[in-house]
Amino acid sequence: MSAFRNNPIDQRYLSDQDKESYQKSGAAGSQMKAYKKARAWNGQEKYQANRQPRTVTQRPGTGGQSAGIGYQGQRTTEANAAAKSARSFRPDLDTSIYDIYKG
Repeated sequence: MSAFRNNPIDQRYLSDQDKESYQKSGAAGSQMKAYKKARAWNGQEKYQANRQPRTVTQRPGTGGQSAGIGYQGQRTTEANAAAKSARSFRPDLDTSIYDIYKG
């Protein structure tokens, strides 16, 4: 606690009237919030400084597995072209095959 400029006020030693006015003013909450944020930040900094360094590098996105979204778009285009080609080989359904039963 001594590392902080404004240590939290120990309310155990305040009179009841002082304690009540201190809590109603909002100073107690904002002071404790600032104190907790500073302690959390200091703890995180110390943790980051002492943690083991990474031994494997990571690349953003797909992680180097593939070229990613570019290949996906290319595959989609090829699949659409193949489907269009397959539709072109289908017979036209304009002439009904059921006309053979009409007599």
